[in-house]
Amino acid sequence: MEDMLKLCSFVRFKIPQQILQGLVDVRVPNNDFYRELFMEIVGEKSRHSLHENMHLITAPTQVIWGKHDQVVDVSGASMLMEAVSGCQVDLLDNCGHSVVMERPRKTAQLIVDFINNQHNTGSGSNNSKKLS
Repeated sequence: MEDMLKLCSFVRFKIPQQILQGLVDVRVPNNDFYRELFMEIVGEKSRHSLHENMHLITAPTQVIWGKHDQVVDVSGASMLMEAVSGCQVDLLDNCGHSVVMERPRKTAQLIVDFINNQHNTGSGSNNSKKLS
């Protein structure tokens, strides 16, 4: 668990052993599911599925990615921005794969701003106007 958290985080958290053990205890009963899911994602049938279908995404799309992600290369953000029409990409400095854990306020603000912008755009308002 400690190695996984190091891989997912740019910021190094000091996590007490009791909490690490609790995370392991919660995860262990579902390990078979997580393993199966991981193998499905990296398997030949789905390995290129997102890439092949990105152009079909028509919903407003926001991508928030840590610049120091060691799990999924940050280059994926630019690929999504190019392939998905109107995709908004926000790259976070000093952040790895776990954007919500590492930069919770910034992530929340980006999401709120994106939703407000979608609401304003959908209602015919000026895009620069923000709801309070």
